[in-house]
Amino acid sequence: MQALGGFAVPAAVRLCGDPRPVARAYGGFLLRNLPTGSECVERLRGDRTPIRIHGSDWTSFETVAEAVSTRWGSPGPPSRPGIKFERFLTEMDILNGAYDGMFDLINGVRQTSPALDAQSWDDWWNAARPAWNRWWELSGDGLRPPDREEWLNHQRELEVKSRRRLDTDLDR
Repeated sequence: MQALGGFAVPAAVRLCGDPRPVARAYGGFLLRNLPTGSECVERLRGDRTPIRIHGSDWTSFETVAEAVSTRWGSPGPPSRPGIKFERFLTEMDILNGAYDGMFDLINGVRQTSPALDAQSWDDWWNAARPAWNRWWELSGDGLRPPDREEWLNHQRELEVKSRRRLDTDLDR
């Protein structure tokens, strides 16, 4: 539909008025390049109807307004850097014909660091760097470590260290 350019606008405007919330969000996506203040997009920014978002291994909820504001570049709160980077890794994985290979890296970063809570790219990199560096050290010239168990053992070591630190902090 996007390939139709301006010819898609009437259909997108109709989608914005659709009773189905996902259709409204998609209409907002198609119209994301309209000037700010367009009646249709402004109406969607106030739409608090929840929609379910499915990822590769997760599900979450957001409102139509959040989808239109954060996902497609309209003014609104920025999405977290970690989520954007996970999408990039997944796409890289698909392009290399190795779908699922990067999920160990993504899950390792999630489980061993506070990277998902980062509010900036610098915070994300600072949190993710230990797991990220170890992944590529173990991978050598490949896309993933040849011995998955070596990666999982490293991940477990980081989790244990993190728990010990937390226990020490709680004892104080």
